[in-house]
Amino acid sequence: MISRTLVVSVILLVAFVPGVASAQVAGSQDSLVRAALARITPGKQIRLHTAGQGRLEGAFGGVTDTTLTRGTAPAATSVALAGIDSL
Repeated sequence: MISRTLVVSVILLVAFVPGVASAQVAGSQDSLVRAALARITPGKQIRLHTAGQGRLEGAFGGVTDTTLTRGTAPAATSVALAGIDSL
């Protein structure tokens, strides 16, 4: 007979592992975007893609903890880092 502890352990493992795996993928993508941004100097032409806005191009303005800025004031636009698929 299978022990109750083993059954509970398997149920918790099955329920918990997919959430951890998806969190690691999202974190990995964010890390890759941040690593690429660290090598780009302001004024350089960039191309990026987001699920919500599609393909965007423009001069790199800068980056904060949560956004990337394209262009310079007053025509600068911001893009959420979390939404960037490729850069």
